[in-house]
Amino acid sequence: MILVVGATGHLGVEVCEHLAKRGRPIRALVRATSNPEILDRLRGLGAELVTGDLQDRASLDAACVGVEAVISSASSISSRVGSYIATVDLEGQRNLVGAAKDAGVGRFLFVTLSGNMTTDSPLNRAKRTIEAEIQASGLGYTIIRSSFFMEYWLSPLIGFDYPNRKATIFGAGENKITWITIADVAQAAAIAADSPAAREQVIEIGGPEALSPNEALRIFEAVLVAPFEVQYVPESALEAQMKSDDAHTQSVTALSLDFAHGDVVDTGNMTARLPFERSTVRQYIEALPTG
Repeated sequence: MILVVGATGHLGVEVCEHLAKRGRPIRALVRATSNPEILDRLRGLGAELVTGDLQDRASLDAACVGVEAVISSASSISSRVGSYIATVDLEGQRNLVGAAKDAGVGRFLFVTLSGNMTTDSPLNRAKRTIEAEIQASGLGYTIIRSSFFMEYWLSPLIGFDYPNRKATIFGAGENKITWITIADVAQAAAIAADSPAAREQVIEIGGPEALSPNEALRIFEAVLVAPFEVQYVPESALEAQMKSDDAHTQSVTALSLDFAHGDVVDTGNMTARLPFERSTVRQYIEALPTG
């Protein structure tokens, strides 16, 4: 049995999909307020649903009983509530590590930020702290450090408003990124859960190519056969925004600065230990509803 924490999130659902394809029994940690459609989707995968919360240690202790591995992709960054970073991404994940250890779980897989994302923020500090605590816990572990998700950073959610042919790019747009799809990160996690080669490893993962945001923009324009209106946000503006007292604002701005700086991941360890074919930026764009 594999416990998936963050199972109702975009990445967590995909992790459950890939585990189901591999015939692995799944236990999904969900909240009482979770979207009923997502819960139905998880049930359709054969997942056992357990109600719990990273801030409720007793619920985590119960969820970890009889579990051989935990995969945690949970994060509060999409909540837009700054205080959740401390209570979820730090203390909540710490609770989960403790519950897994006390339950005798054999393996803990943690999905986190690329090692190139180094701009200081509450989220970055929480992620790196939990990485270190997992490694020191005595649990078998795999830490999966992911580059930028195409579905977020090349979508209207953050800057690439392709239906309206507009783009907002952080920085000058010339630094390269090894963009990766959420489905590919999920597949990496599912493979790692069964792979002896992934044990006690910190694995940086990214897509099959490194492209700058400007290069990605040109692919959008070529595939959609239309020019985009582009706005560039200078790094100086992001640095000024980092002075905010809000933890969420600081953390999202820090990620935007990391985007501007670029993120070229060395995927050699990934391809050696988790070999599978990953989607390119062009394939992602061509599969979009307006592509």
